[in-house]
Amino acid sequence: MKCDYCDELSALATLVCNGLSYPSKRARLVCLHFTSILLTHSPAASSGSSFSLSLFRSSLLQAITDNHDEVIEVAVKVLLQYAQRMDDLEGVLRDVIRVSLSGGSETKILQESTEVMEKRGSFLLCMLCKYEESTTVYPTIARILRVGVGADTES
Repeated sequence: MKCDYCDELSALATLVCNGLSYPSKRARLVCLHFTSILLTHSPAASSGSSFSLSLFRSSLLQAITDNHDEVIEVAVKVLLQYAQRMDDLEGVLRDVIRVSLSGGSETKILQESTEVMEKRGSFLLCMLCKYEESTTVYPTIARILRVGVGADTES
């Protein structure tokens, strides 16, 4: 049996994800911090929860294309929390590279637009290594790039 809070969780998560597209940097940061709370300290974070955390993934990936360092840093931190919660670090890193190479547009994947990677790639990599062991990040990214960003890298 679900509690009232759990019934409102989906609506709350949707509101938070939509908030990541607000024009205010401060609003985006608040939404990122709230996403972190939802991933770690709510009924959504419990292992028996039927709540789908996947709706956070695309919103968080879009946030890494932001123009503000602080937003990107918090988005990377929360993305890594999401990866840990979903036990999908390699998949999340693959998506980070894909979004970076596409300039944040799903329709331009691996075409000529590499603006995010060119402008923000080293910063993104530094933030990934700040919140995850570099001995995990570098080999995983190397494997993803060797196999191909769009390929399934399970080996």
